[in-house]
Amino acid sequence: MIARLLLQNTILTAAMGALLFAAAGTLHWPGAWVLLITSVLLGPLCGWWLERIDPALLAERLRPVIQKDQPAADKAFMVVFIAVMLAWLIGMGLDRRHLASDMPRALQAPGLVLLLASTLFIATIGPARAQPVAIPDVFGRLIAPEAAGPERRLPPASLRTG
Repeated sequence: MIARLLLQNTILTAAMGALLFAAAGTLHWPGAWVLLITSVLLGPLCGWWLERIDPALLAERLRPVIQKDQPAADKAFMVVFIAVMLAWLIGMGLDRRHLASDMPRALQAPGLVLLLASTLFIATIGPARAQPVAIPDVFGRLIAPEAAGPERRLPPASLRTG
């Protein structure tokens, strides 16, 4: 399971890097490098920890975000979520390319701290609450209670990449 985690983390981080740097038009962007290095380190560390605490939850989190047996509304939500995340990454790169904003260093460090804290919170909240892998919704369908995916990185990563 850890091998699959490493592969997925590598692919996701490489794709994030490609989108960020292609949109930015440069590899000279320290904030993006910090974000990518943090992702490379946190993914396997959280996965290793989760495998020890709750292997079933890790297995669920490694499944594809869109699955055959998912309700149509869940699939539609995930398609929109993925589109927004891709636009967010491209938008950060374009912001860097055009130097449209300048995040002060005084906010970049807290951004990294928020990224780390949110990752720790999301990684521990499921096992700490004895969170099931699937729960019934109001219609009796089984759904994943939370995916703990890249959405936890959105606000803090934007602060960090400055």
